[in-house]
Parts: sequence; structure tokens; C-alpha cells
Amino acid sequence: MLLKLIASDYEIDPWVIPGLSKISRDTFETLLIYADAARAEHRAIGKFIISMCTNTSDILTVLYMMKLVGMLESKHNHITFCPFDVCGLFETVADMISAPRIVRELLTMPLIRDYLVKHRRGRLTVMLGYSDSVRDGSALAAEAQVTRTALDLKELEAELNRGIECDRQVRLIFYRGRGDTIPRGFGGSITKALASQLVTTREEDHTEQNRYLRCYSSMSSALDHLHKVYSAHVSCQITSQPTDPARYQRYFDFFGRIPQPCWMQLVSPASKQFGPNGHLYFGMLRKYSTLPHLPNSYFAPRPVARDGLPSNHDSIRAIPFPTFPPQMPPS
Repeated sequence: MLLKLIASDYEIDPWVIPGLSKISRDTFETLLIYADAARAEHRAIGKFIISMCTNTSDILTVLYMMKLVGMLESKHNHITFCPFDVCGLFETVADMISAPRIVRELLTMPLIRDYLVKHRRGRLTVMLGYSDSVRDGSALAAEAQVTRTALDLKELEAELNRGIECDRQVRLIFYRGRGDTIPRGFGGSITKALASQLVTTREEDHTEQNRYLRCYSSMSSALDHLHKVYSAHVSCQITSQPTDPARYQRYFDFFGRIPQPCWMQLVSPASKQFGPNGHLYFGMLRKYSTLPHLPNSYFAPRPVARDGLPSNHDSIRAIPFPTFPPQMPPS
């Protein structure tokens, strides 16, 4: 159904759709954001990143909403105008496992493949992991799954391009997200961070935010930082890769599976000892850390918990989540 709506020739006015009053407030506000984006310069928009992408329909829904506000045009079952990238963010361990299936479904749709080839230079951006990956399955399990999914996607890319003319092939662009800085967790070394990835490609995207944006405070510091990223990326491309990455990944998969059940047992509601929303882990944080006081402070860049809910495994924001245990007193 979504594909037919995206490919349809007729114009759709979202403000006169029958039953618009029944559309949820969040959906209506999202349409307003898309309408504002439609009036902006195309190059100012960048990528549409779909957080918590769990199904192919999540990506198709974004394309349909773009069509509603004129950011996408189609005729005769072809997308004729859409100068934007739509990027699925596969964040949790389960979502990363589903990523190859979703990408396969997208690239086997003639409408979508044609759109990528004609309007996106044959590129499909895929964002793997973020801070919520660690929250969802522990650091080791998350890193192991990021690498496993990247390997599976590269194999899928080769499979789907086999026998296809070069000008009709689609390349996957990995969008690396660590939730803050590129060298997060690698002692500030961009080279070590990029070299730690078993799978690298000639063209990749990276995300940076918060305090690391100071690198772009001046022309000289921005160029210096970008040169570091570029040189680190080139080093990864010319460095000899493991001759048997699959063997390495099997060990990584094995060790990645070990901590995940222990982690979930720690943060899941195993008892009511610490109250209706209290798990052993969060009860400890509420009792011995500054977590209960953070919602009343205003120095954090975003809320401690989503929707103002009590802090638990499902609602807590990823950034403060792993930082409390090291800050807690030894006693």
C-alpha cells in the first residue's frame, strides 16, 4: 500500500485528507516539521534518520510523508524528484539483527532501487549502533553485533549487485554513530576508533555532537580535525585486513553473547525490592548516585528519561545511563 501511495501520480494535500482530525497530535506535528523542511534549501536538510528502525515500512512511511509535503514527486511508478537521503538507524541488538532483512527488502523493490540509482548516486546509507545499543545489550554485545551486521550487509551488497550493470549497482554507506565523538571509548584517538572497525569502506559518514563540536569553532580547528578523520580513514583503507574476518567474528560473536543475558538480568525487573519501577541496578543508582536529582537540574543537553517517566531500562536516556557506576562511591 505504501509503495502504491509513493508511486502514485496525483498530488496529495495532507491538510484535506479525510479524517485528518483523527490523526494523532504527534503525527500532525511531524507533518508540520516536514512542511517546514520542504521550504528550506535542500542541502540544509542532510539526512532523514529514522530512529529505532524496525521494519521496511518505517522507511517507506518517511518517503510517503515527504510526498505529502512535496519533498518527493513521482510519475508513472517512478520517483522523479527527491534530493534527500533516508537513513535507517538500527540501534538495538534486535534491530541490528533485522537490518540485513530490511535492506534486502528495500533493494529488491524496483521503485526504491530506481530512486537510489537516479537520485542518490546509487547510495543507501545505513546507520549501525548508537549509545542505546550499549543500553540494550551491554557494550561487548553491542560492538559484536555492530561488526556482525556490517559483515552481513557487505555480503548482501555483493549478492544483490552480482550480474547488475555498474551504473545500476547500489552501494551501502555506513553511518557510524557513537552518541558523542568519533574516538569515544578509544582514549581520544580517532585512528584507534576507526581502526577498531573490522569493516570499513571508502565512503562513510560519522556523527559528532555535544562538546566535540568545539572542533568546528574556527576554520583552522575544523580543517585540522577533518584532516585527522580523513587520514585515519585512509590508513584503515590501506592497512592489510584480516585474511579470515569470519573466523575473527565468530570469536567476537561468542564473547558478545556471554554478557548480554547477565546484563538483562541486572537491569530487568526481577524483583520489587526497590519499588514498582525499581530494578536492582536502578535501585542502587537511585540510592547511591545523583540520578534522582538530575531531572531537577538544567545543565544536561536533554532529559534524563524519555517522556518524563521514572528512570528504568526502557525510559532512561543512554548518555547518563552507563556513567553512574564509575561515579558512585566505593562504599
